Amino acid sequence: SFPTRRSSDLPSGHIGKYLFDKGHKIKGIDISPECIQIARDYNPELDFEVMDMANMNFASNSFDAIISFYSIMYTPKKYLDLIISEFHRVLKPNGVVLIVVKKGYLDTIENNYWDEGNPVHYCLFQEDEMNKLLLMNKFKSVTTQTRLPYDFEFNVDRIYTTGIK
Repeated sequence: SFPTRRSSDLPSGHIGKYLFDKGHKIKGIDISPECIQIARDYNPELDFEVMDMANMNFASNSFDAIISFYSIMYTPKKYLDLIISEFHRVLKPNGVVLIVVKKGYLDTIENNYWDEGNPVHYCLFQEDEMNKLLLMNKFKSVTTQTRLPYDFEFNVDRIYTTGIK
């Protein structure tokens, strides 16, 4: 079981719903008002707010955990220290961060990502890169695991990195 009481799901998604159903208080955030509306439509019982994960409107030491599934992948890598230090700030002492990204070597803009005609910034990562990112931002007990994609996913390995404040 996941030993948390108050967690933030970045961006707002199915992981937050899963934890909510297990009895956790969830605060879902996303920088996009449209994505927040979609999240509210799918999960009206959850608490969502438009917010930048690099500048969260929460007091320091507010959350037991932060879950970031694929959210930092859409941010230029030069801004990741700012985001990870913000994660550290809002976590309680001994709070846990879980960051999931896709594995590879990429930091670019895709002009027609998801065939919607919109440019999207997209990054892939390496395990040592994720470990260093958390350690450089004062996290301790950093661990990383990599898994192969499921049959229904894009053929890219997934990296799961956790850190404790």
